[in-house]
Amino acid sequence: MNLALLIPLTFAAIVVARTAVAASDDLLPSLGSSVHTATSEFEKIADDRKIELKKIALFVQSKIAAGETAQVTYICTHNSRRSHFAQIWSQTAAAYYGVPHYQAFSGGIEVTACNERTVAALKRAGFSIGDSDGSKNPVYLVKYSDKAEPIRSIRLLLLS
Repeated sequence: MNLALLIPLTFAAIVVARTAVAASDDLLPSLGSSVHTATSEFEKIADDRKIELKKIALFVQSKIAAGETAQVTYICTHNSRRSHFAQIWSQTAAAYYGVPHYQAFSGGIEVTACNERTVAALKRAGFSIGDSDGSKNPVYLVKYSDKAEPIRSIRLLLLS
């Protein structure tokens, strides 16, 4: 997957799922230009990808309509880059578009530290990131808003 398109893909999944709620002004001001860039790139999403995104959106809609929390887990091999981007950006998109009861998680088939370049890229995008435990493989607390609890970016191991 092209990482440059990951941001608009996760936003698109939420946009399709959202109810008629105006975009939130609650995001950190430092995220403004990144969000604007992401939302302006929706037309770059391939039609076949939009079909897959629609499936995610319908899942989210069905959970919310049933009064449940839509929980979506993004999986990649090492859980050090792509799944973290997807988790963090989709949770941010849900907040931005006012989608209630949405939780995103990341996981992988190996437990590895979040890649330092991933952390740096998220900081450049405007997220506030803190290390919650100072360990070799820390749990990062990622903030997209001062009004919301931070996203806990952790490493989940999927057992086969």
